[in-house]
Amino acid sequence: MVETNHKTQSFDGVLLTLDDERDIVDILVECASRAGVRACGAVTPAEAEHILETENVFLLLVDLRMPEEDGLSFFSRMHQKYPRLPAVLVTANVEPTSLLQANRLGMLKVIEKPFRIADIVSVIREQKNQILHEQELQLKAS
Repeated sequence: MVETNHKTQSFDGVLLTLDDERDIVDILVECASRAGVRACGAVTPAEAEHILETENVFLLLVDLRMPEEDGLSFFSRMHQKYPRLPAVLVTANVEPTSLLQANRLGMLKVIEKPFRIADIVSVIREQKNQILHEQELQLKAS
């Protein structure tokens, strides 16, 4: 839910979730709905890349292990095209090397599967509120 001081601001950002398991994508899209944002889900990196090209993505939730390309590699490629794109790694395989690489790439956080719905909703709301706050500061500065 948007805080009252952000009431007059509109939010048109889209959450993008990439996971090779459709059930996980559906759950993460539902989390976005609970957080009050629109979401697009992808099960392949190509599908996710197309969404990034056509939507105003404000946050990427990406799985680590996928058959076509791992999530860290995908984020690294997309980060070159969209350097301000924040991302969260959602994985069942938390390994020290993956954590280190996610940190080096600048990912916001790593969430371990199985995850709590409330944790995902919280991350989405935090990112949304941060963007609304930045928009508010820009409005005040102009």
